[in-house]
Amino acid sequence: MIAFIGLGNPGDEYKNNRHNLGCMAIDILSERYNIAVNKIESFYVWGQGEVFGKKVFLIKPLIFVNESGRAVRDFIEKAGLEKEDIVIIYDDLDLPIGSFRVRSDGRSGGHNGLVSIINQLNSDEFKRIKIGIGRPKERGKRREADFVLTDFPKKEFEQIIDSFPSIIDEIEKLIRKD
Repeated sequence: MIAFIGLGNPGDEYKNNRHNLGCMAIDILSERYNIAVNKIESFYVWGQGEVFGKKVFLIKPLIFVNESGRAVRDFIEKAGLEKEDIVIIYDDLDLPIGSFRVRSDGRSGGHNGLVSIINQLNSDEFKRIKIGIGRPKERGKRREADFVLTDFPKKEFEQIIDSFPSIIDEIEKLIRKD
């Protein structure tokens, strides 16, 4: 079994924000693998299907990114999974637009969603896929917080979409390896 958890904020006003890139990824996976993500729990919505003969879960938290750890912990406990069975998909300011990196563990890099997950799991030993959104031209914590809550301009969104075939290749490697 493997669970892909895409980080993002709830509500239509955040739907196309940079910070919702993880949820956008889950939507793409849902469509690609015909897995309906429509089962509602307290903190998340999820779906289950089979890909390459393996049980796959797709999860989108229904709480704000900064509280994502509650949703992740609740899902893991209810599904009977271990932290080794999850892959967190999220936006990353430190990577250029559309690039991505797969990691098996590591610190939060300042991403508050990861801070929450690490705190709730008491561990940073879980897989993750970081998708680059770049940084705002002007530096500073306030600028970055505002930046992640803005929608992608059309050109940047196209770059993100263009990167998804490569991201899906990596996801499929993770499924096959699991």
